[in-house]
Amino acid sequence: VLVAPVWSTREDIIEVYNEKNVPILLIYGDRDEIVPLDEMKEFVKKVPSAKLKIYKDAKHPAYLYYKDEFSNDVINFYKEVTGI
Repeated sequence: VLVAPVWSTREDIIEVYNEKNVPILLIYGDRDEIVPLDEMKEFVKKVPSAKLKIYKDAKHPAYLYYKDEFSNDVINFYKEVTGI
């Protein structure tokens, strides 16, 4: 689970995620003033194992604005990935 990671579209970072081929849940607040949404969309395009979840009216870090939803999203993602 990544929360609006900075420098996420650097080629060396993209390469590592693709080599590991692990499922990634990317959490992003649509009012983030640190990481642009375009960067998160580019990350998801370049890393097929990633999916993007956008929290409305949340800044950076988005999980502080949606504590319950974030917890549920992480638990559901874990269940989805592990099959539990």
